[in-house]
Amino acid sequence: MSIEGFDDASRRLLLLAQGRVRSGELSERRLAKLAGVSQPHLHNILAGKRGLANAVADKLLYALDLTMADLLVGRRPGHAPLGRMEGPVGGGRAFPRTIHAPPVQFYDAKRLESLEDPCLARVALEERAMAPTLLPGDDLLLECAWRARRWPRRESVYAVEWQGRGYLCRCQATAAALLTAVEASESEGLPAAIPLDGRKVEDLVRGEVVWFGRALR
Repeated sequence: MSIEGFDDASRRLLLLAQGRVRSGELSERRLAKLAGVSQPHLHNILAGKRGLANAVADKLLYALDLTMADLLVGRRPGHAPLGRMEGPVGGGRAFPRTIHAPPVQFYDAKRLESLEDPCLARVALEERAMAPTLLPGDDLLLECAWRARRWPRRESVYAVEWQGRGYLCRCQATAAALLTAVEASESEGLPAAIPLDGRKVEDLVRGEVVWFGRALR
């Protein structure tokens, strides 16, 4: 598990694991077996006597049937809810619609509260155009507010909708077109220049990637 703010996320993961054990939902022995680690080693991690290594964190996520998207905590009132995209983004798949689950907050509260219209998504398994920056299955946090979409910056990565399908790319707007760039050799189905033809830039740019997280396999 390698993400920005790993310490915060790992603490949240440990709290979830400790909660499952204390509630009786899982025994330490059963959790250790599911995670493929020894029970004494897991006991020391849960007791805070050992640190949580990346490889063990990845195993715990799998054993608890969690993803990085599940490392969320209760959201304070007064802030916009965190949206979720119903399906994965990119790879030329149909662009998913956004739904709003019960109010939640990303583990990095300050980051989330600075966003106007945050949305959680996942990179489609077919999407490799932005590798190695973004890999298939990565969790994404998107800023979908109008301001972030209207003036895309070359240094950021964006979720783009073209002909009803989703892509991940860097992009820049001109008066006549949206210019796209990927890190792989090409992105099948995504033109290097999408004519605006009277459309607004934000009709094509659906969100800016402001965070990503992945599990190391």
